[in-house]
Amino acid sequence: MERAIELDGKAAQEGANLLVFPEAWFPGYPTFLWRLSPGAGIGKTDELFTRLQANSIDLSKKQMMPLQEAAREHEILLVVGYQELDGAISGSTLYNSCTIIDADGRIVNNHRKLMPTNPERMVWGRVRTESR
Repeated sequence: MERAIELDGKAAQEGANLLVFPEAWFPGYPTFLWRLSPGAGIGKTDELFTRLQANSIDLSKKQMMPLQEAAREHEILLVVGYQELDGAISGSTLYNSCTIIDADGRIVNNHRKLMPTNPERMVWGRVRTESR
């Protein structure tokens, strides 16, 4: 989060009015899911997933607020790829999400990847479209 705020300020200082962070930038893309074999790497997978959960962002707990405040301060629009932990629903399912924060610091859209691809399903939940 600190690095994102730093980049936000630098981009605004250089005249940008839009800054885009890539897929799963917070807390980082879980590349382990492409490298560990199912079953054989289960202990390591559990350990890495636990760390991933602990470092994911829960919007219901306002964990995106520092970046929202930076967007407002620097008057810049942000598009942020992140791993979302929805504490309002289960508190354990992760989603590959993307949020848009306007220059006033408001979250104006939050989108969850509907269907994670292949091994990504080991990490991210599928979105129930009827509930969104």
